[in-house]
Parts: sequence; structure tokens; C-alpha cells
Amino acid sequence: MPLPGCLHPDQNQECLIIKTIRSNYVLLNITLNISFPLTLRRTFGISLFYSYSLGIVQGGGKVYSDNITRILDRLLDGYDNRLRPGSGGGITEVKTDIFVTSFGPVSDVEMEYTMDMFFRQMWVDERLKFEGPTEILRLNNKMVDKIWTPDTFFRNSKKSISHNMTTPNKLFRIMQNGTVLYTMRLTINAECPMSLMNFPMDGHACPLRFGSFAYTSSEIKFTWRKGLRASVECPKESMSLLQYDLVGQTLSSEIMKLNTGHYSVQVVHFLLQRKLGYYLIQTYIPLIMIVVLSQVSFWINKESVPARTVAGITTVLTMTTLSISARQSLPKVSYATAMDWFIAVCFAFVASALVEFAAVNYFATLQANHLKKQKARQDRLEVLAAGKNKLHTDVFITQIKKMVIFALFLLSVSDHDVHTSSPPFLFLPTLLPPPSHQSDSSPQGGLKRRNHSVSYSEPDDTPPLPVFFQQGSAFPQIPQLAGTSPIDVYARVLFPLTFALFNLVYWYIYLAKDPLEMVG
Repeated sequence: MPLPGCLHPDQNQECLIIKTIRSNYVLLNITLNISFPLTLRRTFGISLFYSYSLGIVQGGGKVYSDNITRILDRLLDGYDNRLRPGSGGGITEVKTDIFVTSFGPVSDVEMEYTMDMFFRQMWVDERLKFEGPTEILRLNNKMVDKIWTPDTFFRNSKKSISHNMTTPNKLFRIMQNGTVLYTMRLTINAECPMSLMNFPMDGHACPLRFGSFAYTSSEIKFTWRKGLRASVECPKESMSLLQYDLVGQTLSSEIMKLNTGHYSVQVVHFLLQRKLGYYLIQTYIPLIMIVVLSQVSFWINKESVPARTVAGITTVLTMTTLSISARQSLPKVSYATAMDWFIAVCFAFVASALVEFAAVNYFATLQANHLKKQKARQDRLEVLAAGKNKLHTDVFITQIKKMVIFALFLLSVSDHDVHTSSPPFLFLPTLLPPPSHQSDSSPQGGLKRRNHSVSYSEPDDTPPLPVFFQQGSAFPQIPQLAGTSPIDVYARVLFPLTFALFNLVYWYIYLAKDPLEMVG
């Protein structure tokens, strides 16, 4: 309770000193007024007052320090720091709270996170009650080793660091009623189990579990000092990470059952939501652009085989490279993530574009071969028809020639009998048709006909290179095959429409979900 004229109990000692100085100053002033003149007593009184006051203050500070020293010596006299408060009796309640100074980074590959915090513990030790000029003993870290402290450890921690620069970062307070406040600055590297099935539209609840290492729940009980809502503080500057947003935290208390007993455990779940922007820029938008580029080949002329083939193969290889790079920032999980499904569907669209051109080329080639066979069959029929007509004409001409020769023969015989005596067969060779390339021996008289060589300009039998081979097409430029393939016509509509529908369903399913709905 503060003394009259003091605002706080901690000022009781100072108030006593000031009151003593004032009372002595009044007494000194009365004495000087009686014995000395005004000027002399002012000079002498002021100097005497300051000298006297300084001595009292210095003496009071020494008394205060001596009192604190005696209090600490009395507290530690017979104190056994090996025994917990209330040992052999009731349960020691340890109240805790956390102030997070920084959170992150979070590693998806290692499934862990790092945080820096002030970890506060408060408990009551009846052996440390005291009475004195101050209500709170503000002590340094050296006092910590002389009294009992909870054996708190972090159960899911991989690595913990207690800061010691420039001195151990520990705060220690003892109140008059025996309440002890112990604060440490710690850096915790803890594991964070992650389910990446919705990656990168996912969220995680990274736990922090701590409790007593040796004392069971029947000896030490941990509670939250400020309740479940305010016992863990995360300022705004520590809630923004590179790939995540720290959207909040949930607190709870558990009893963990182990082989050595039941232990009181405090649990904090830090709720993290992944930022989608990085993955949109690095993966999703390039994948969509590659699929769109693969569908441009539907508008390229089907006779341009090299162009469409190169476009299809290039997009497939690019898609493969992107899928490999997207998986490098993830652990090697055995299940497919949301990004894996998107990559697989995009790869299917790109590969289907290449298969579509193969189908166009295949059916166009079949049609070209069919038309070629049909034309060849028609040409053969025309040749056969022309051959029959020519055969009938040749036979008719041959018969006419024979009749003319026979008539001339008869005329020559009659003329021979009347005018001349030369042999009748001398006129036959001149009336016979021109000899063929082969020599015929006359059946009559054994005469041989003279061979008359006739020169003909024979056409070159080597055909020129087909136009479709010169242009790199797999099938000839037949008028019936000119124009757009029906498969390309349907693909120009179905492929973009199907891909747009897939994107609509994909983004609706994953963006409509609450990323933290699976957090238990």
C-alpha cells in the first residue's frame, strides 16, 4: 500500500527520503532565522541543505540496495531448486503466452517452418514470497539458475536456439506473492506436416507443441495465460511471407498419453494460405499459352507437313520441360497434386494436336491412294476401249488392202496377156503396203521384202518428279483433296471449347474450396 503522498507502493522508500529531507529543511530554516542575518542565512542555509540532502539520498540508496540483497539472500536461504513448487502436494500450474516477432521461412521440400518469438512462462512458488520496499524484484538471467524453472521443451521442434547476444536474452521477475515471470527469446525450427493434394491452392496448419519433459499432468499443468484468443500474438509485420499468408492461429490444450504417463501439452496451429501469384506466372499461364499455340496448327495447310510436325513436337517438348521444372520446388510425394492434374491435361491437349494432324495426314493419304487407284483403273478401261477400236479398224483396213491387191493382180494378169510378156508379180511390191520394221519372207516364190527403216521420235519414258514430293506433301495435289480437312474443321472448334470448359471446371473446383477446410 503506498504511503501518503506517494502514487505507487514502489515509491515508498523514495517518499520516506523526501519527507525526511523536507522536515529537516524546515527545522534548519527556523534555526537560521533566529541566529543569522538574511543574506548570510540564505547562503549558509542553501549549501547546508544540499549537503545534508545529498547525504540522506545516498544513504537511502545504499539502504535500498542492502534491503534487496537481504531479501534475495533470505529467499535463497534453504531454497532447493531441485524441487518443484508444491512438491508432494498440489499441481503446479504454468501459464504461458507467446509473442511472435517473425515467422518464416516455410519449406515445402523439408516440410518445416522457422519462427522467432518471446516465450513467457508464469507460475507461483510459495517459497519465493517476500516483504520489502518493492513489489517486484527485477533480476537478470543469473538468478534463473538458482531457482526452480519448468523443464519445458518443444515436442515437434527440429532445432531450437536460445539467443545469447550480447547476454542471454532472458527476463526474470519475482512478485511479492511468489509469482515468477520467466521470458526467453527463442528461434524454433519445427516440423509442419503438409498435404499437397491441392497444391498450389492449398493451406496448412503448422503446429507448435510444447510441454513438460519429465513432469506428468498430475504434477504440472500448462494453461494459456490470456485465454485461447489472446495468448499468442502475431503482429502484422510478421504475418506476410514470400509464398504464404499467415491468416491466423488456433490454440488448444491436450493431454498426451505416453508409456511414462500422461503429459500436459499446449498446441498452437499457425494457419498458412499459399499465394497463387508466383505459380500463375511461372507455370499456369505458360502452360495455357503452349496449349493455345499447339491448336494454331489446325489452321495451317494440311499439305505443310514439316511445319505442322515441327510445331507439334516443339510444344510437346516445351510442355515436358515445364512440368519437370514445376516439380523441383516440391517434395517427391507419391500422389498427384492439383498442378500435376493441370499439367497432365495440358500435355494431353498438346499431344492430341499432334495426333490430330497424324490422323489428317493418314486419311488424306488413304483418300489420295484411293483416287489414284480409281484414276488408274479408269485409264486402263479407256486404253482397253481404244485398243479394241483400233483392232477392228486394222482388220478392216487389212481386208481392204487384200481386196485391192487381188483386184490389181487380176488387172495385171489381163494386161500382161494383152500388152507385155513381163512377169505379173513385178507389180506387186509397189502395190503392197509399206513394210513393217520386221522383214517378212514372201510365201510365194521365196522373195524377201526389203526392210524400210522408219525413224520415230520416241518420248522419254522417265516421268518428272511429282509436284507433291517437290512441295514436301505426303499426298499428291489432287483437286478432290484440295481444301481443309473435315477433321481440322471439327478440331478448330472442339479443342478450344473443350480446353476452356476444362479450365472453368478446374478453377471453380479448387478456388471454391477453403484451403484450410482439412485442418483439424
